[in-house]
Amino acid sequence: MKCLLATLEGMALDDLLGDDQLHHLRWLSEFGYFGVLGETAALDYATIGQRIVSGAMRSARASEVWDCFEADGTPYALIGRSLFSAPAFATGVCVDCSLIAEQSVHGLTAPTEKVAGLAPWVVGRDQRVPALAGLKEPADLIERSHQRFEVARGFLQMEEYEFVDITDSGLRSLDAATSIKGESLDKAEYRRHLDQEVGKTIESLTAATTLLIVGVAEGYPGYFILLPADSLAGGELQEIGLQDLMPTLLAVTGHRVPDSMEGIVFAEADDLSVSAGQGLTAEDEAILRERLSGLGYIE
Repeated sequence: MKCLLATLEGMALDDLLGDDQLHHLRWLSEFGYFGVLGETAALDYATIGQRIVSGAMRSARASEVWDCFEADGTPYALIGRSLFSAPAFATGVCVDCSLIAEQSVHGLTAPTEKVAGLAPWVVGRDQRVPALAGLKEPADLIERSHQRFEVARGFLQMEEYEFVDITDSGLRSLDAATSIKGESLDKAEYRRHLDQEVGKTIESLTAATTLLIVGVAEGYPGYFILLPADSLAGGELQEIGLQDLMPTLLAVTGHRVPDSMEGIVFAEADDLSVSAGQGLTAEDEAILRERLSGLGYIE
C-alpha cells in the first residue's frame, strides 16, 4: 500500500478556515479524518518536524523511521525534508533536502546550522537527481514548490516506491521575508497555489494510497487531514498529538512501527474501513464516492 505524507509549513488552522478559495484542502478536511494540533502554537519548526517524523516527544532519533524502511527494504522518497541525520539511502532517495546538525535542547533535537555543502542535496541508490531551482525571484518560490510536488507525483507513479514524504516550506519562507529583490510576496496567492498542487496530487493517486496532510505554523494551531486508502470513513478526531501521526500512518499502511515511537496508534486499518463510516447516509455515501471517483481517488 502506498502512502503520501505532505507537511505544509506555515499553513496554520486559521489559514485553512479563513480562505474559502482553498477548495481541495477544505473539502478534504470535511470528508476525511480531521484533527486540530493545538500544541504547534508553542513549538518551533524544528521541534514540530522532529515530533512528526520520530513519533516521540523527546530523546528519539528523527531518522529512525527511515532506518526501519532501510532495514525492511522499503523504497521511499524524501522531498524537501530537513533531516537531523542521514539515513543509509540503500532503498531511499532524498531530493532537495537539508541536513542539519543535531544539538540536544531540553531533551529535544533542534537545528543549529546546516552542514556546509549539503543543502540542497540528493543521494540514493547511485542516483543523482538535479537539485531544484534556487530562489532568485518571487515567482521562483511557487515554481520550486511546483517542482517538489511534481517530483512527489512522479515517485507515486513508480510502482516500487511505497512511502513518499514531501515538505513545502514556502509559507514559512514568506513569514521570514516580506519581499525578495524588493518585490512583495502574496501569502494568499501561495496558499491557493498549494491548494491547487494538493488537488493535482489527489488526481494522480490510486485507490491504494493513504494521504496524510499536516498543516503547521509556529505560534498557531495546526491540523491534520487523513484520507485512508479506498475508504469513506471520516470525522473529527480529538486529543491527537504530533507524535501520534507517524505511528498511526505506518500502522494504517501496513508498515512496521519502530519501538522508539512514543506516540499512540489512534486508528488501525480496520478502524478506517468503509464499514466504519461515521453516520453517512446512503445518499451521502453515494455523493462522496462520486466525488472521490471524480478526483481519481477511488475507482
